[in-house]
Amino acid sequence: MVFTSSRVHEDFMGFLLQRFFPTTLLFLITFLTPLVFNQWVFALPSPASIDYEKARSSYHGFFRSKKRMNRRDKWVSVIQKFELIYKNHFPSNEAYKAIFTVGDLYEQLYALSRKDEDLDAALKAYQNAIKKFKPGRLTDDALYRRGEIFFNQGRYEAALDSFEKVSTVTPKGDVATKARSRVPEIRSFLSNGHLAQVERSKEIEEIFNSKKTPNLTDGKELILKKIDYKVGSDSVRVIIYASDTVTFSQGRLSKPDRVYINFNKTRLGTN
Repeated sequence: MVFTSSRVHEDFMGFLLQRFFPTTLLFLITFLTPLVFNQWVFALPSPASIDYEKARSSYHGFFRSKKRMNRRDKWVSVIQKFELIYKNHFPSNEAYKAIFTVGDLYEQLYALSRKDEDLDAALKAYQNAIKKFKPGRLTDDALYRRGEIFFNQGRYEAALDSFEKVSTVTPKGDVATKARSRVPEIRSFLSNGHLAQVERSKEIEEIFNSKKTPNLTDGKELILKKIDYKVGSDSVRVIIYASDTVTFSQGRLSKPDRVYINFNKTRLGTN
């Protein structure tokens, strides 16, 4: 019997298919199935990421409209979208980013409204980003912004603590550099403010306890010779030149936001 080359080839291929095809097919199915399956799974976004992207879309659309930015209700509407993500998807990474964004938006709103409630809401959001999540890429920024809010509220010790904690979270980076630059200033301000408060308390105590002080016993008015002030980067220092030691009270008013100093039993000088 004579075999042609084509016949030999066909018989050889048939042998290979019978011998190896079932094993090869099983290997390919075993290898490709998880690969395809995993690709299909990873292609599906999570509910948290879907909601977060929708909120981000509203965020960007809001800031493209100056008309909407002039309305408080529009600010609140955008903020609430991120608050829902924080509540519904805690403790996901999207919730972490969302609550930081809430703080950022309230801080921006405060710059326009000057409402203490907005600044308090920003502080609360940053506190949640810091305390309720493991340290992440936004934690140092949240600590820094919390420090600035504390400082603006006159809570200098809390501000100092917040700035110092930035370096423990991220020793390197722009935020850590900014925080370190604030520490000496806050320490100096805290020291001077504390000393001034002590001295003022001593003076007031001496006035009320002294029987030799005529300005509180005979009703004689003190004269405010000159009122001056110095503006710092984050504060205003008021300097009073009076004819004698004077007692005073101070407070804060809103609409518009302002502070006042009331000097007891005094009058302005003629010069």
